[in-house]
This record gives sequence, structure tokens and C-alpha cells, in this order.
Amino acid sequence: MMRKALVIGLIAILVVALGCERNIPSDIGEMPEAPVAPTNLSIAVGDGELVLSWTAENAGSISKYFIYRSDLGPDTLDLYDSTTSQSYADTRVMNGLRYYYEISSLSTANIEGYRSPFISAIPGVYSVVIDNEAEYTNSRAVTVNPTAPDGASHIMLANGEDFSLSKWQNYSNSVSWELIDGDGQKTVYVLFKDNEGNETSDFYSDDIILDTKAEIESFYIASGESDFAPGETIHFVLDAGEIEGGAEVNIGDVGSVPLFDNGSNGDPTANDGSYEFDYIIPLTLEVTDAWVTGSFTDRAGNAAPSVSLTYLLS
Repeated sequence: MMRKALVIGLIAILVVALGCERNIPSDIGEMPEAPVAPTNLSIAVGDGELVLSWTAENAGSISKYFIYRSDLGPDTLDLYDSTTSQSYADTRVMNGLRYYYEISSLSTANIEGYRSPFISAIPGVYSVVIDNEAEYTNSRAVTVNPTAPDGASHIMLANGEDFSLSKWQNYSNSVSWELIDGDGQKTVYVLFKDNEGNETSDFYSDDIILDTKAEIESFYIASGESDFAPGETIHFVLDAGEIEGGAEVNIGDVGSVPLFDNGSNGDPTANDGSYEFDYIIPLTLEVTDAWVTGSFTDRAGNAAPSVSLTYLLS
């Protein structure tokens, strides 16, 4: 009885199995293919930053990209982050330490493709100053002083952010450069490239004020008088229209008297470009038909044409 029951059971199983096989649908398509590895992977360096970019085939079928990273070597990369764009800025890096990256694509069918070949770079500190951090210059010819980590190979300088007509040149921490014409604030922009071909993720810049001329707008004695006697006070006024310069008055053979841009001798907060001083004529001074000459040198070192007046000191 037991053997008969077993045979009957096997027959039933075969019937069910055969019946199921006949009902398998025939319209199931092929499994979706995995995305191909991203290509053209590049990396830009910066101060505490590494910026990756890449391209991907059939980007419309990609839902996101996985970022694999390691600071130990290309064989130790782990999943680090993800992004929906074809670029990624990693700001959680330490200057001077090498980082390795690989990128993979995840399709809209939730299938991850192959990883890209690895790429690596070292972030570092970059900067630039003009004429050793001078605030002013009276010449268009300046010296640009870039600073970059070890391994910097090239720099590109420009007077505009678009770097039009600019070319790469060998890296140096002292480069001669010419500012664009016209007085006023000027900016020099610099890009860096390391010996692995990685460029900086952004430009670095410094400003300087170009000041190529100085002038005396007016020079006079405030009282309007022309004769002064020993013991009297002469209030000199020289208006240069520029603050932080140096002005003085030369009185015949007597000597020079400094003027101050403060309105009342000694107040450093009253700068307005008008240099003044109250000069008390010494009691023993005897001068007749003295030439009173005002001179001015601006903060950039430009000397203005002097202005002379004839006054009688008796």
C-alpha cells in the first residue's frame, strides 16, 4: 500500500509540473544591460577641495552616480557618496594628502555598471599677491607672486576672469606682468596646473590700485592776505584730492613746512585730501618777496607739479 501511494504521488507531481511548464509566458524580455563605465574622468585641485567631472553614455537612463574614494591607495576604494550630476566637489579632504577616486553609474533599472579607471590628486593651498601685497603702484609693470604646493608645474595669468588669449607658462613664484591701462583698481587672475596635469578648480586673484599721476588742485593761504609780520600765523592749504599723500610748503630760503591731511594738525581721522598747517612766523625772521611753493607726492610715489605764490614776509 505504501509503494502504490508513492507512485500515485509522483504522477501527480509530474502532472502539476508539466502543466506549469505549458503556462510560462513567452513575452518576458532580456534583462537590462548594466551601464558602461563613465569616461573622461578628470579632477581639479584646490585649497581643501577636489572637484571631479566625467561623462556618461545614455545619461538619460542613469539615475545617479556612485563616488568611490580612498586615501590609502587604488585597491582600497569604498563607496563614499553619490550624486545625480556629472561632477562632484569633495570638500572633506586634507591638503597634502593624496585621494583616489572611481565613478560608477546606476541605471534607472537599479543596475550598477562598471567603475571608471581610478584617478587621484592632492589638494593644497594656492594664492597670489601683486608686488608683495602692495596696495598701490605707479607703474603698469608689476611683479606677480604666486604660491602653490610642491608639484606645481604651470600657471596662467590674465587681467580678466575669462583668461582670453592667455597661455600656460612654467610655474614661478615671481612673474613680471603688465596691468591694463588707466588709473584705478586692477585685478590679476591666476590659474595653476600641477605636474600630473590637474588644474585648479577656480582662479585665484589679487587687487592693486594703479595710480600714475598726482596733481595739486589748489594751493593758497586761507586769510587771503599778502603781507605777514613776524609772530603772525599763516594758514596754508593745499588741496590735492588724494588722501594718504605727503605735502609741504617751502618758504624761500627759510625751509620746508609739512602740511597735514587732517584739517587741524594731528587728527588722523579727518582725511579728505586737503592738506593744511598753521605756520607761526618766527619773531627773528626777516624775509621779503619770498616764493612760497607747495609740493605734493601721492601715496603711489607720484610727484605733482609744484605751485608757487609770491608773498611778502616783513
